[in-house]
Amino acid sequence: MNNGKKFFLIFNPVANMGRAAKMIPSVIDFFNKWKINYKLKVTRKPREAEYIAREASKEYEVVVAIGGDGTINEVVNGVIGTNLTLAILPIGAGNDFAKALGLKKDIKKNLEIVLRGNVKKIDIGRVNNRYFINVLGIGFDAIVAQEMFARPKFLKGMPVYFYSLAKALKKYRFVNVKIYGDNIKEEKEVLMIAAANGNFFGGGFKITPTASIQDGFLDICIVEKMSRVYLLKNINKLIKGTHEKLPEVKIFKAKKIIIESNKELPVEYDGELLKGQKKLEIKVLPGALKVISN
Repeated sequence: MNNGKKFFLIFNPVANMGRAAKMIPSVIDFFNKWKINYKLKVTRKPREAEYIAREASKEYEVVVAIGGDGTINEVVNGVIGTNLTLAILPIGAGNDFAKALGLKKDIKKNLEIVLRGNVKKIDIGRVNNRYFINVLGIGFDAIVAQEMFARPKFLKGMPVYFYSLAKALKKYRFVNVKIYGDNIKEEKEVLMIAAANGNFFGGGFKITPTASIQDGFLDICIVEKMSRVYLLKNINKLIKGTHEKLPEVKIFKAKKIIIESNKELPVEYDGELLKGQKKLEIKVLPGALKVISN
């Protein structure tokens, strides 16, 4: 398995409410067993993974993001524009993007996938001056993301999203937006808008069933204003990916769209919050990143 490449491991010990810290000895033992040339750096504050990844590009060939979707996002923002290859060891609460790469729930199997080194180029999304690898959410989804940061520690996976959804339902207000760009020019009140590179968000909700990380497009999902009762009644369709049949839902592919509002928009990208934005320029960067997949 050892192909002679140099690996830089970026580990977020607080991922999944601190549970990730228990996984690092297994990772170290695996790399030592296979006599891999590697360096490990543990992050201690937000955005640090981005800086570390950028520095790693000067000497290493593969950077391994060890954490959840937020950790992956930081590393992506650090490696974009470099020649580094990204590998992922998903040990967060949701691990939504890992599904697009065919990764497993077992960390040893994922380590083996990393060392096999099956590299492919994938698309990346950009919102204003930040990059996202999975999904950008505007509106209700961003409020849910805010609540996820304050969730009880014992929750993980899909229950995290349901808990946060219930909390968000109490405080959310619909937003009026102008949406224009590829295949659309509208102004309306929306529950949420998702610009997706991958299929899943929220720990397993299939927000964009036909999205592909290699087709050169983002899948845009617009959910119009609806009642709380109606939303809860149809939440199972969102999990299964059959929500496009609802009259309030529109899904289409685009290379670029712009969203404007006269109020600050609630925005999250890969679970990270983007604050103070009234205008969002969202576009796809085809084949902009090299990643290791199954």
